[in-house]
This record gives sequence, structure tokens and C-alpha cells, in this order.
Amino acid sequence: MTLRKHDVRKYPPTSALLASSAGLGWSTLSVELRSHAVSEVSAFVPQHVEVCLVVAGNQEGLVRRTAAGLRQEAMPKTGAIWLAHPGLARNS
Repeated sequence: MTLRKHDVRKYPPTSALLASSAGLGWSTLSVELRSHAVSEVSAFVPQHVEVCLVVAGNQEGLVRRTAAGLRQEAMPKTGAIWLAHPGLARNS
């Protein structure tokens, strides 16, 4: 399973990979821990279901995303969860 297929477009240089499940032998699940700075990402179409969990939020941050024609905005508070459906073009 290659979840990092969109890596260059999905995660700009301001995103740091801190830890990964790569090499653990998991065949149907992949986990990454990332730190994101301010960035803008081009549209892409996810190939798999993605669950995004905010581990350490930022009260001064703002996440904007568009998927399936819906625009969403949220503050990345600790514990917030986003679900990304496969096959829907989105910006995040």
C-alpha cells in the first residue's frame, strides 16, 4: 500500500515527517506523524481513506480545505479529526 503517492504535491517542503510506520510490516495500514508549517497545497485526488488526527494543535492556525464542492475551515485543535474520502478531488 503506497499512501505517500501524492507526497510532493500533498506535503510541501514546510511539512516534516517525524515518524512513520514504514518498515513495520503493516500490509493494510500506514501511519505518519508530521509537523506542518504554513503552506498551500495543490488539488489532488486521494487514493485511500485517510484519517487525520491533530496531536498537538495550534490556536493561531487555520485549516482550509475544499472537497466535493464543499469548503471547510477549522482551527487545528488538539484531538480534532478529519476524514478524507478516496476519489474526491480536494485541496487541503
